[in-house]
Amino acid sequence: MKQLNLYYLGGGGPSPEIPDGKTVVPVGVVETWIACAGRSEAYTTLAEVIADATCLNALMASTNAVDYLVRSTSFITTLVDDEDAMTAMGLSNYCANTLLADSSWKSGIFRSAYIDKVLNDSTPYMTSDNTPSGQMLSSSVGNNNYAYYAADSNNSNAWRSSADAQYGRFNAGDYIGYEFNHPVNAYMIRLLIKPASNVRTMGIAIQCTNDATWTDLVTESGDSDKFDKYYEVTPGNLYTKFKMIVTVSSNFSNCDSGVGIFRVYGRKDI
Repeated sequence: MKQLNLYYLGGGGPSPEIPDGKTVVPVGVVETWIACAGRSEAYTTLAEVIADATCLNALMASTNAVDYLVRSTSFITTLVDDEDAMTAMGLSNYCANTLLADSSWKSGIFRSAYIDKVLNDSTPYMTSDNTPSGQMLSSSVGNNNYAYYAADSNNSNAWRSSADAQYGRFNAGDYIGYEFNHPVNAYMIRLLIKPASNVRTMGIAIQCTNDATWTDLVTESGDSDKFDKYYEVTPGNLYTKFKMIVTVSSNFSNCDSGVGIFRVYGRKDI
């Protein structure tokens, strides 16, 4: 009697006609990526795949094709620069979580203009301190430089505390942050401190909490014009509140600084 192959029964991985996405070489070949999903399109470029929504979504939804994709780091720039590709990544939990677990793909996703398509549980672009959701946190507000300016869509705006308002300096204890209305699995925090003039040395800590006890995620010191960074957060712990607090004052007048961006990026399964 002819023995049944477990591949055909779904018990052992891809069928013999389908390459094994975890091992097949070479990587970075569009035709092989398509074959890993068991599809027959004759595309040879990523542009062709992206233009076909049915094919693109099928590739991102196939665990075997994703296993090949994560190894194909030459695809990163093209895919993370495309809104449709990033959307398809975010709609597949296996795809999003697999790519975020790889340092090269994670770096590309973090710097994509469409990061919210994959990191789908993030600080929204705020239009007030509590709109559209959550709550901005701040030690104070100076000269109508509101807390939500650190999380709106206009990076030319910046939050300043009342101590900063006249001289544009940071005092120890000044903080800006955001509170979600649910616990968040954070991957990255984007911080931009804007020194319009007169760079000063200062220290910061990025902190998180679920209650009144704050935990440091990052501590750093340096010139105020160097705080234009993406701070990676080890995922797996859920927090509701995040903030950047000044630990060492910039200590001089006329620093003319403000926080242009403070946004938390997290992921939840869909």
